[in-house]
Amino acid sequence: GPEGPTGATGPQGPAVTTGNLAINGDMEEFTGNIPTGWTGPGVNQSEKVTNAPYPSLVHSKASAVRLKETDPSIPVTLSRTTEIELKNCYYKCTFSTLCTGSTPELMVKLGFLDESDTLIGSYTEYSIGAGSLPPFDYGYRNFFFISDNKAPETAAKVEVKFEATNLGNGQDIYIDDIFVYV
Repeated sequence: GPEGPTGATGPQGPAVTTGNLAINGDMEEFTGNIPTGWTGPGVNQSEKVTNAPYPSLVHSKASAVRLKETDPSIPVTLSRTTEIELKNCYYKCTFSTLCTGSTPELMVKLGFLDESDTLIGSYTEYSIGAGSLPPFDYGYRNFFFISDNKAPETAAKVEVKFEATNLGNGQDIYIDDIFVYV
């Protein structure tokens, strides 16, 4: 065999990150109705996002976020943007969710933004259609997806965005334990 130290001979391995980039992804801290550090649906719409009202609607710890409809013509959104340093890597998103009712739908988007918060390219979209969200009596289900593209060199931030539709009349979506990572 070879003699002496040879060091690494192959291509560099994938980038590694420690920790969750979706700060407060466990939904434990709230500022008013909105999870701290997250952006909700906007002024005059804050009642659409609230803390889960009962412990049975929480996946872990003491809190989860509830997306509920008050105006069916407007999707309920919740998003988090975080600065990133690792480029040329695929980013991943995991989250736990359940719903009350059978009509709610959830679209989760993962995208890269430049320094001025402009989307670079397009979002990776993960859609969970009506009837595919786990119902309350089955409990939370975990979902996982990976960005379609690696973070470009011009990316300064990663954004995860949840868009809920077809809510109302007691049909809500609950989300907990959101992780965004490399």
